[in-house]
Amino acid sequence: MKKLFLLIALVFSTAICSNIYAQVTPPPGAGDKDLRDTDVKKRSVEMDRIERDAKKNGKSAVNPATAQAEDRLAAKYDEIKTDYERIQLSQDAVIKTYQSSGKIDYAQIGKSALEINRSATRLHSNLFPAPPIENADVKKEEKKDDEIKKETKPAKSVRDLIVDLDNAIGSFATSSMFQNLRTVDAQVSDKAKLDLEKIIELSALLDAKAQKSASGGQ
Repeated sequence: MKKLFLLIALVFSTAICSNIYAQVTPPPGAGDKDLRDTDVKKRSVEMDRIERDAKKNGKSAVNPATAQAEDRLAAKYDEIKTDYERIQLSQDAVIKTYQSSGKIDYAQIGKSALEINRSATRLHSNLFPAPPIENADVKKEEKKDDEIKKETKPAKSVRDLIVDLDNAIGSFATSSMFQNLRTVDAQVSDKAKLDLEKIIELSALLDAKAQKSASGGQ
């Protein structure tokens, strides 16, 4: 069981010590991009080290279901690592583009937001796989409910969406779920899942809003 938590936590363990996201009201400052990129690379190196240690320890689970989960996470390690890096780097690109001098390149912001959405969606499926829903009517009803929720939410500006997305990424990366390998609180895990789902939703909204602004819409 400990190895299972280790495989999950290795993706985010070093983010706690060097979080690059500022949870503030105005769009966060881009800062030194080279330094921010270096932080991402350092975390990736540490992730690789922890992953090697996990392999050395061997499979620790006795429960077949837990053992299967360990195998699945181990097989998906490269995808998890890639998506975690891409979410950070794409968010850096969003901030840099928004704060660049001259006319804002909304098309580029939309492109980066789409990258975040794709990576976050795959990361969600790897970390929090949902049980298959066989009933087609249930799927349609859930999709309909999601569409209604989106329609009833007030429209936000590109700036506000960038701030909300940045805060969601920061909250997810610093979740206490990834600080303790021995105990994982269900509420903490649920919060991390909700944060990731918020990242997926906000990045999709930012992509759509930015593309609309790029085409001359409001």
